Amino acid sequence: MACTVPLSLVLLATALAGVGLDVAIVAWTTAFQQHVPQAEQGRMSVFNGVGERLAIPLGYLITALAAHSWSSQAVPLTCAGMIAAATVLNLCVLDVYRINRLTTDDQPTAASGHRTVEQA
Repeated sequence: MACTVPLSLVLLATALAGVGLDVAIVAWTTAFQQHVPQAEQGRMSVFNGVGERLAIPLGYLITALAAHSWSSQAVPLTCAGMIAAATVLNLCVLDVYRINRLTTDDQPTAASGHRTVEQA
């Protein structure tokens, strides 16, 4: 939008971003449920939710202040750059590549406080 690209390209990029976000949400939820003990999931999901929701009004505030001071092209370009930088920085964390989906053979037993997976 900041580079005056055709609307069809903006819509395509938006659709791809939406699909990518859906995949990321499913992957995060699966990893969270498989790797966090069930007794701690409630507390950790609250911390995660608070962190996610606190960023939204802070982002609105910073964007509003920037829009008042910068040009109408600089604000979306800066936001896009910050999103790209956050993505690259997250990909630099090596522990992200060590998280694997657990199979039924890998699941801990119920005695250890973890949820077991039952398949028909």
